[in-house]
Amino acid sequence: MRAARFAAHACRVGWSVRRTCIAVASLAIVGCNGSLSASDGGRGGAGGTGAGGAGGSGGQSPDFRAQLDEAAADWAATKRGCATYSYDRRRTSFSGSAVSTEVEIQGDVATRRRVSTGNSRTDAGGWTVVADETGSQIGQYTASYPEPDPASTMEQLLADCATLLAHDPADYFLTLQIATSGVPWVCTIRPRNCADDCESGIRISSFACAPLPATHP
Repeated sequence: MRAARFAAHACRVGWSVRRTCIAVASLAIVGCNGSLSASDGGRGGAGGTGAGGAGGSGGQSPDFRAQLDEAAADWAATKRGCATYSYDRRRTSFSGSAVSTEVEIQGDVATRRRVSTGNSRTDAGGWTVVADETGSQIGQYTASYPEPDPASTMEQLLADCATLLAHDPADYFLTLQIATSGVPWVCTIRPRNCADDCESGIRISSFACAPLPATHP
């Protein structure tokens, strides 16, 4: 397997900072011509305190529901000019270990999944590709730690996000940040009584209306 440099975030993303309850950033799409677009202001709600209204047990807050409905509509509009797209979803442990799951979607079907692992403390910031799957191979690579993410479509990611945000904010910190394109840049939950490696959900570091690049960023 090859090793690649570990970039803090891929060059295909424009970043700006906005504040809700915590410092967050916003995702910009690369257009279908491959050029870098201006930073996407994004929107989104909650940070450390589960802001956006208490959803209670078993249901989302009205604010979260409204944001997700708007995201679905925005994504439907984006998708009309973005039949082929790709994204890089990442997770990092407090120990420094990280996994990157890059996914390519064409016509609502996953056509490629590339999984890379690294450790910012021991690998000098390098990534190692451990699986590069296409067609019927997609999903065959499994690992218990760090566990790769599935090759989800954007619609599936938004559905997963809705399920996550139905958790009770009395028990979980809920975080949502959505690009104006409808891409769920951050959608996570973390138990309030847990300190290390407790976060579950979605963190997308880059998105493009284009196939996956030949190599990991």
